[in-house]
Amino acid sequence: MEKEEKLFNSIVEKYVDGKKTTFGKMMSSPALKFKNKVFAFFYKDSMTFKLGEKFNPDEYDLTDVELLNPFKNKGPLKGWYVVNYSNSKKWDTLTNKALEEIKKQFR
Repeated sequence: MEKEEKLFNSIVEKYVDGKKTTFGKMMSSPALKFKNKVFAFFYKDSMTFKLGEKFNPDEYDLTDVELLNPFKNKGPLKGWYVVNYSNSKKWDTLTNKALEEIKKQFR
């Protein structure tokens, strides 16, 4: 298992409670869900987070970050950020931020 996947798995263990926060899939990739809505997932050597349209990567001192763009004929998905392993020390913080963002939908 690669270091990237090990880190993702440790984050999964920390956040999954088996009730509201669960493990699942997003586009065939392992993902974290809150009330069945994906808020973060792992693909290759990166994690992707649903951080919202107002999220500013500069506030978190992120480098090597981009908007998620899984489609050939459409623009990127708003509010979804792909964060490379070079920022892995911030993955846990970003997971928490994404979880807080998704929880706002249920208030």
